[in-house]
Amino acid sequence: MNALGEKIMISRKVKGLSLRELGNRIGMSHSQLSRVERGVSNPSNSLLKKIADELELKVEELLLLNNPDSLIIETKDINLKNKIKSISIRRYEVFVRDNFICQACGLSAPSTQLIVANIIPFSLGGESTIENSITLCSDCHIGRNNHLSKFGLEDDVFVKRFNIDINDFID
Repeated sequence: MNALGEKIMISRKVKGLSLRELGNRIGMSHSQLSRVERGVSNPSNSLLKKIADELELKVEELLLLNNPDSLIIETKDINLKNKIKSISIRRYEVFVRDNFICQACGLSAPSTQLIVANIIPFSLGGESTIENSITLCSDCHIGRNNHLSKFGLEDDVFVKRFNIDINDFID
């Protein structure tokens, strides 16, 4: 299996899709899609775009983990290039670190859609780092956001679990 095929397979499972379901959605047989995931064949550019769209990813995100240095980004801003690479790689590393399991309820892919959330939100001064990131299912993420908007960080389960000093984030 190559990195591109592995990224497609993991993203498909995170979305809760079988090979057959994703294949039907993109107009490809499940056996052909399996060959792409196993690295036996490479998808065309148009097929790669369909896969990325169905998995709610950018083509660049699929390619980044294949070879981050080979990605051509249409900008001369080196900081933007590095930021795009960093975000995609960080997200994948958080999923791997958390074993593709929601850290709130314990559900895992493919039975639920997983996302990477910030323990300390950007709006409260949190940074985009692996240490400040956690895997949550979409339901737990929505519930946590509602809880934070009502009660703030003081009563947050993750702030307590990771012993985060919130004094740096409270006005």
